[in-house]
Amino acid sequence: MRNYSGPKPTLSAKLTELSSGVWVTAGRMAVIEGKETLAVIDPGDEPLTTAQGPLAGLYEVIKETGKPLAEVWITHSHPDHIANLPEIKALFKGLLRVVAHKNSPLKPDAYLPGEGFRVRCISTPGHSSVNDDLAFYLPDSSILFSGDIVQPKGESWEEAFYPSPWPFFTDGNTYLASLDKLLTLDVSTLVTGHREVRNGDSARAWIEVTRKAIAEVGKRAIKLRMENVPLADAARRIFLELCKERSIPGDIAYRRFSGSPSSFTLYDLPGVEYFYGN
Repeated sequence: MRNYSGPKPTLSAKLTELSSGVWVTAGRMAVIEGKETLAVIDPGDEPLTTAQGPLAGLYEVIKETGKPLAEVWITHSHPDHIANLPEIKALFKGLLRVVAHKNSPLKPDAYLPGEGFRVRCISTPGHSSVNDDLAFYLPDSSILFSGDIVQPKGESWEEAFYPSPWPFFTDGNTYLASLDKLLTLDVSTLVTGHREVRNGDSARAWIEVTRKAIAEVGKRAIKLRMENVPLADAARRIFLELCKERSIPGDIAYRRFSGSPSSFTLYDLPGVEYFYGN
């Protein structure tokens, strides 16, 4: 039976070098080498001080490169991505420059990385409720750190690994526009906000499948709205149709409706509601 909790890990638990000057630690944290300093992406929420934890990987890169950590880049302000930020700042004596979206509640020091880093900082609102999502693209290695905006829910359209066929969203058009930005990039390696790594055609497919999932919700919602189908009936119908298309078994799909409030109500219905209201 397939596991419906997410994709299989693609990296070992230790520090992994993805390309020259680009590493992913044991947690969400990635380390980027600039001309004179280092930056980390998303300090995460994993325990920092274990022997094989994210901090060990960071210290290894500092030792290897001989460069100090100078910046922290934030993809969005959800706790699982930023919980370690105060500890990181304290460990490095508060000298770090925090880079985040202008909408971020973190009150960042800057909205763009320093000039010593070859990176494109791309505004990709759609996942976070405060629209503070950022993606970081490294043109020299064609590596994209997408944050949580890329969530295909499966390796392909026909086979999902999650009990819902689409990611949570409350503004479908904003989400689609952000994905369209990412599809213009030449991406050789995709790193999502939860340490999933995909290369080559698979990298682009993950972005495309995420986009298709949201677009299908919109297309079907607009059609049923024009037919005057009540929102509650339409949402349930769209959910079950897309579950079937994406090979999510019926018992898994119907389990999404249980509970009060149900996971369906909390995480799936808002997307249909958006297209019913726009």
